[in-house]
Amino acid sequence: MSFQEAMKFIGKWEWSNRPDGGYNNRPQDAGGPTKFGIAQRSHPSVDVRNLTLQKAWDIYKKEYWDFYKCGELPTPLDIVAMDAYVQHSPRRVQQWLNEVKGVEGKKAAKLVIEKRRAYYNFLIQKTPSQKIFERGWMNRMSDLSKLIDIVELRR
Repeated sequence: MSFQEAMKFIGKWEWSNRPDGGYNNRPQDAGGPTKFGIAQRSHPSVDVRNLTLQKAWDIYKKEYWDFYKCGELPTPLDIVAMDAYVQHSPRRVQQWLNEVKGVEGKKAAKLVIEKRRAYYNFLIQKTPSQKIFERGWMNRMSDLSKLIDIVELRR
């Protein structure tokens, strides 16, 4: 069930749950052409322009949820981790998860969100052209924080 919950959230933020997948190719986006949140840079063998929703979900399931074992984390940390892996380098996400090991329940998820906010601020300072994404990034973190407040704790 958590994979579906994670995908509802990711779908809202990555393609606004639009049936066309929200294809875009903004020059400021380091990921290059993107559809259903799947970036060409991260998936060079995928025909992003012609990507279907089913294929995108398969990628998210196999390359993020299953590969990084998000389902083995307690809810809501599993949802927060999945969203983080979609947005950030695996090494960085693993570091954040290691830093919150032993922290109980929703508090661990909230701490990872705070680490992500700090990282986005660092990115903007380092590369000012990324400031155009600040509002979206921070709104995404606020929505994620609200989601984990209402999601049922599991495991």
